[in-house]
Amino acid sequence: MNGARVVQRELMEKIKDKRLSLHVVWTPVLKNDEHAAALSSQSLIPDPRATHYWDGDKVLGTVYGEAVELPNGRDFAWDIYFAFPGGVLWKDTVPIPADFAHQLGRDERHLGNGSRLRKMVQGLLKELE
Repeated sequence: MNGARVVQRELMEKIKDKRLSLHVVWTPVLKNDEHAAALSSQSLIPDPRATHYWDGDKVLGTVYGEAVELPNGRDFAWDIYFAFPGGVLWKDTVPIPADFAHQLGRDERHLGNGSRLRKMVQGLLKELE
């Protein structure tokens, strides 16, 4: 299933908390991944708490491919959904997520229907109370 649709349905529609913010980074990986396609895909996550970015140079995926251990020995982060605790700032190095879900292979962190990711995010929001 399309990860963006899962994120919209399981996070943005089910978690109404205004403290939740989503940063969606579109990057070219597949043949048709281009800026125009990314702009069009933004409609998959229309929630106003979501901010969309285009990373045409693949900088973020490369940096996170080095910063976290990705499944199947991958070294480029894409189709991956990081969850950060509140207040995390990007300084000299990228912040390490509290946890993540992905679509890079089948393991315990696979995005699946998104319920694990939703529970992860709800837990992080609860820690802010």
